[in-house]
Amino acid sequence: MKIMILGSFRDKQTANYILDSCKEHVYDAIGIDIRGIFETSKNNYEAQKRIIKEIETASFKPDLIIVLKGLEMTMDTLHTIKTMHPEAKIVNWFFDAYLGEVPIWENKEHSYAINFFDYFFCSLKGVADKLIESGYKNAYWLPEAYCPRNHKPVHMNNFQSKKYGSDVSFCGNLGYLKQHPNRIKTLERLEKEGFHFKIWGNVACYNLKEKNPVDETTMWKGISPILKHFHQKTEAINEHHSMVCQASCINLGIDQNPELELSQSARLYRVLYAGGLYLTNATKGLEKMFKINPPGKMPTGEEDLIVYYDLDNMIELADFLLEFDDIRKQIAKNGKQVIEKHSFSSRIKNIIDLVFKKQTEVK
Repeated sequence: MKIMILGSFRDKQTANYILDSCKEHVYDAIGIDIRGIFETSKNNYEAQKRIIKEIETASFKPDLIIVLKGLEMTMDTLHTIKTMHPEAKIVNWFFDAYLGEVPIWENKEHSYAINFFDYFFCSLKGVADKLIESGYKNAYWLPEAYCPRNHKPVHMNNFQSKKYGSDVSFCGNLGYLKQHPNRIKTLERLEKEGFHFKIWGNVACYNLKEKNPVDETTMWKGISPILKHFHQKTEAINEHHSMVCQASCINLGIDQNPELELSQSARLYRVLYAGGLYLTNATKGLEKMFKINPPGKMPTGEEDLIVYYDLDNMIELADFLLEFDDIRKQIAKNGKQVIEKHSFSSRIKNIIDLVFKKQTEVK
């Protein structure tokens, strides 16, 4: 079996993890950076032609084509790809709740594209549920995961431990103001309470309709200047992300849509596999996958990760975890053990088995 991945490879993250994992299960796999093509083209017409040309000249006959989000491709491009490889199954793996500023299940403009795919996998269960409720019969839940090579614990020297460590860390963009309304006020609350914390990631607080990069002044518009002091002005990915997870006492999660069933960020899988303690907001359904602390209860050391139910509770739990090192370290150890089965390799096996009818649902 041969697999072709169409996605964004330039950031050295998810598409690369998936391509590496495919190679564990099939005869051959290749990746084509369609996002890179799109971003370096003069216009959309040129981008579509370049994508088709890249696939055509690959001299690769796939049995399965996995598109990672990829809805920047037009319907004409998708149909051309299908014509080029009529026997291949074509699936999408969508890692978001939105297309632009609109929830994907409400985005009528892309309904034909969603229906085009043999399977439309959603990393957020709530999104898959919403699509199914909206009449899409090809929607399935397929969660995020970790990649052992990129997210494993790493050895650190004293300098690295100090550089990447803090009482509390947050790895991720501060967010688009409309889509991530809770991130800034959550981090501002940590500052108000006097925690030593670090923020790793891009600022990314600008209007989604702006195509061109904006200057730093515009990016920080609407954010308290206080947070600049804690922002490291750089991303922490792969090995550096693992260093942050290990060196920080608490790794904070601020999920975008906690009301959506099992809509936890990829951050959860990667923090736990690196051996970090994860403290995140109470996203619906987490208790179905992990042992968590119930409302009104302090951690006991039996949990896999810790959730906070409001910002007052977040501060209370953070204080407790920083005071009781033994409980905090045991929870981190539990999380590392329970997350082992949630690798990208296992997800790829789910896709292969489901698409080629070896099973009827994602396990």
